[in-house]
Amino acid sequence: MSRPQVTDFPLTQERATEIIRECAETTWRVAVTRHAHQRMEERGVTMHQVMECLEKGELTQAPEKDESGDWKCHVRRIASGMEVTIVAAIEISSREDQTIVITVLA
Repeated sequence: MSRPQVTDFPLTQERATEIIRECAETTWRVAVTRHAHQRMEERGVTMHQVMECLEKGELTQAPEKDESGDWKCHVRRIASGMEVTIVAAIEISSREDQTIVITVLA
């Protein structure tokens, strides 16, 4: 007997925004990759600006599922006078969702 197929519904921009903001409220649910830290240093972006972008920024396009199964999205905000764009992955979990900052553009 074959297993039923599970349909994976796309993550909406509205729900992705909610998840990112929820994660930013409790900073331990936000992980920043080494690559993102390097780009922050190169571009003069502070952790405060990154968190402000996650807390109050706008998604610039619909989230897309990546090869690891996470939802990748772009969040943009003018933070401390600088336009900051974050490429982030939303890791959906049955326990608690997490936002992973992949890179930072300014």
